Amino acid sequence: MTVRRIPTHHLRSALGAMALAIMVLSSDRPGETDVGDRSQRQPIISLDSELVVVDVTVTDAQGRPVIGLKKENFHVYEDHVPQEIVFFDTSDHPASIGLVLDRSTSMMGMLDDVRAAVTAIVEAGTKEDEIFLMAFNNKVERISPFTTQGASLMRSVEKLTASGPTALYDGIGKGLTYVIHGRYRKKALIVVTDGMDNRSTITYPQLQTLARERGVPIYIIGLSLAAAQIGDLSEITGGKLFYAFTPPAIRQACMRISVELHRQYTLAYYPPKPLREGEWRTIQVDVVGLAPHAVQQVRFKKGYYVRRRYK
Repeated sequence: MTVRRIPTHHLRSALGAMALAIMVLSSDRPGETDVGDRSQRQPIISLDSELVVVDVTVTDAQGRPVIGLKKENFHVYEDHVPQEIVFFDTSDHPASIGLVLDRSTSMMGMLDDVRAAVTAIVEAGTKEDEIFLMAFNNKVERISPFTTQGASLMRSVEKLTASGPTALYDGIGKGLTYVIHGRYRKKALIVVTDGMDNRSTITYPQLQTLARERGVPIYIIGLSLAAAQIGDLSEITGGKLFYAFTPPAIRQACMRISVELHRQYTLAYYPPKPLREGEWRTIQVDVVGLAPHAVQQVRFKKGYYVRRRYK
């Protein structure tokens, strides 16, 4: 069954217990590396109380998702201490996706690339995915609320024009604040920009803190090398920075993002106590038991803030 509205960092069952059936992950999509036995992917695990939930992306040397891994292939550490994985899921769930688009003067001549990104995200996703649009120059504007209507999104982006300074940090910050209201547990923020900020009201360290607090993977489609300045936002949240200087490269990046979101592993564990409100706890995920070079990259959020006190 599909589980919705489960907070990214902690799951709390209103009834005290909740059964989650792990569905079989199909490997019939092209561009994937399947290393597992699908007959082993159907345990039913009961979840209750507080859990830390971590979405993990595993890719090979060609950047393709590595599928077919089992729970035994993952080791999870919190603050360098091994944790027991009590929930493991490979199901393909819908996602709530935010698209944050740069429309400042520096993007003049590149708005067709921005439109190509929106079209590619819509076409690469599933019909259940919900997407919202924000655009920014010196101000941040929500162009479209969450919707599953791709045609409406593409019509909205056609009206964009480029002008004004660049409040990039503000745009990402407001995107992070809005995307958490999506109805699906799985969320992502995709930012299309040339990477230069000159007008934001928040500082970059403040944005980094907000990214850690939200725990939403940030994918950046950089239309210039300047996007490297915000690349660590992807690193700390489990997203990725893609450099894409042509429409075909943009479409390829968007396709890879969509495939990743629907080919992730979801792990959960009970956090060690005591939990102190506001405390930052680091997360490390290792993939083990595979042939050398089978896995090139493992991405996940690098930690979480304890949001409330638990008894």
